[in-house]
Amino acid sequence: MSLTSSIEEINTVQRRIKISLAPSLVAKAFEEAYRKVQKNAKLQGFRPGKAPLTVIKKFYGDSVRGDVGEQLINKHLFQILKEKNINPIATPVVENMDTAVSDKEFNFTAIVDIMPVIEIKNWKGLTLAANTYEIKPETLTREVDLMRRRHAKTKELAASAKASAGHLASIGHKLYKDGVLLENMDVEDFTVALGFGEIFVDLENSILGMDVGETKKTTITLPENYNDPILAGKAVEFEITLKKLQELAIPEFNDEFCKDVGYDSVSALNAEITARLTKRGTQLRRQKLEGSVMEQLRAANNFEVPPSMVDQVIDGMINELNIEDQKEKKTLLKNADVRKSFRDTAKIKAQNTLILWRIANSEKLEVTDDRIRQHILENAPGSEKWDEKKMIDFIKQVKPRVQENLSFEMALDHVVANGNVTETILALDVQE
Repeated sequence: MSLTSSIEEINTVQRRIKISLAPSLVAKAFEEAYRKVQKNAKLQGFRPGKAPLTVIKKFYGDSVRGDVGEQLINKHLFQILKEKNINPIATPVVENMDTAVSDKEFNFTAIVDIMPVIEIKNWKGLTLAANTYEIKPETLTREVDLMRRRHAKTKELAASAKASAGHLASIGHKLYKDGVLLENMDVEDFTVALGFGEIFVDLENSILGMDVGETKKTTITLPENYNDPILAGKAVEFEITLKKLQELAIPEFNDEFCKDVGYDSVSALNAEITARLTKRGTQLRRQKLEGSVMEQLRAANNFEVPPSMVDQVIDGMINELNIEDQKEKKTLLKNADVRKSFRDTAKIKAQNTLILWRIANSEKLEVTDDRIRQHILENAPGSEKWDEKKMIDFIKQVKPRVQENLSFEMALDHVVANGNVTETILALDVQE
C-alpha cells in the first residue's frame, strides 16, 4: 500500500494520527516540487525555466526537502481526517516527522483536537438564588458626594491643624505582618480625602486627629475580600506618616453645580446617577446568577476540554489586558508562566462556553436579525441615529460574533426560566 495510517484515542478530545507514506508517493512529491521550482528558476547559463532537472535538484535539493515534507503532511493528513470523519477544531499539531528523502518512506505523527461529545444533563429545575438590588437614598447621596469631592478645590490649612473629615491628606505608610516589614507594600505618598470612605474605616480613624509630620502605628484587620489572598482577613500593622494637609472646599449640591458638570438640574443629575446605578445592579444580578448557574452545570456535567480551545481562551484573556505596547503583549502571549496562571480560569470559561453552546443547539435557540439590531441599539452609542443602510452593513459586519454571544445569553436565560429562582432584595453597594 502507498499509504497506511492508524488513529489512537489519547482522550475524549484528542486523537493521535500516525501516517506512513511509501517511497513512490514521496518521490512523486519531490518531482512535482522540482518541476515547480524549474519553471521559475534563474540559473547562470540557462534561460529562465529551462534549467535541467538534474541541475535543479543539485542547487535546490535542501530547500525543496522542507517544502515537500510540509506538502506531504498537509495533503495526506487532511485526506485521512476526512476519510475517518474526524473534524479538527484547531490546526493539527505535528508531533514528529521524518526528514523527507525522495527514495525513502516518510512517516509523521500529528495530534488533533476535536469537539467533545457532550449531552448536558440536569439543566432543568435548578435551585437558584438571585439578588435584586435596590438603590437606597444614602447610596445616591454617596455617589453625589463623591462627584462633589472630585470637583472640590483645595486651600491651605494652618500649620497647627489636625487631620479631620473634609481634609485632603497626603500620607505614606509601611506595612508589617507579625512584626515583619512587607517591603513591596510600602507607599511613599498617597492622597486621600478624609470622611469619604475612600480607605478602610479603621485606617481612616487612625489618621483622624494626627498632626502634619506625625508618625504613628495602628493595627487593623484587613477585609476577607482583600485583593491579596495571603493577607485577606489577617491583622496587619500600619506605620502611618501624615505628610501634608489641605482643606477641601466641597461645592454645594445645587442646580449651579449640576450645570457645571454637564446637567441641567439636580433632578437631571439624580436621574442619570440612578440610571447608572440601576444598570450596575442589573449587571451584578446577572453576574451572580450566571455564576450560580454555571457552577451547578459544571458540577453536573463533567467533560474534557480540548487544549487548543483553552489556549484560545488564554489568548483572548491576555489580549483583553490593558496593555498598549503590542510588543509587550506578544511577549506575554508566549510566556509559559503567564499562560499557566490563566489556564484554570480559561478552562472554566471554555467549559461554560461548551455547555451553553450545547443547550442553545439542543433547544434550537435562534438569534434573529431583530435581536441583533436591538443589541446594537442598546450597546452602540449613537446607533439610534443611523440610517437603515448603515445599520444593515453594521449587522453584517458584527453578526457572527454578536450572534454567538447572544446565543449563549439566550441559553442562560433558558436555563433560568426553567429553574426555581428565589429573589433576595439587597441594597446596592457601589463598591461591588
